[in-house]
Amino acid sequence: MIKAFIFDCYGVLYVDGGCNEGLTAYIKERIKPQFVCGILSNASRSEIDSLLPQEVQGLFDVQILSGDVGCCKPEKEIYSTAVEKLSVEFSEVVFVDDRQDFTRAAKDLGMHIICYRDMEQFRFEFDLLMDKNE
Repeated sequence: MIKAFIFDCYGVLYVDGGCNEGLTAYIKERIKPQFVCGILSNASRSEIDSLLPQEVQGLFDVQILSGDVGCCKPEKEIYSTAVEKLSVEFSEVVFVDDRQDFTRAAKDLGMHIICYRDMEQFRFEFDLLMDKNE
């Protein structure tokens, strides 16, 4: 059973030079009421603070940033840290990233994955996962 969603920053929460307002609204309305949420990024704290407004950052229960934890995607340790901080198992997480090498690493650990391209594709894959989650 899915209990958590973990999102990357660059290419997912931050796209085309700005905050991905469509996705963040979707997280606020559809995902956050049902699931714990986290950010997992190789970006630094200062990058996250400059890219994502505090209102958006507030949607997430945890932020796992490579500079804070001393490892980076696709290393197993960073995924393990995120799962531990969200108090879930790998099999209970959907990891959303735009890079296949990072989603492949998460899948190898047992996470569900969405390799983000755009909102239409994300909604479609989200709905498929929710159908299986019932």
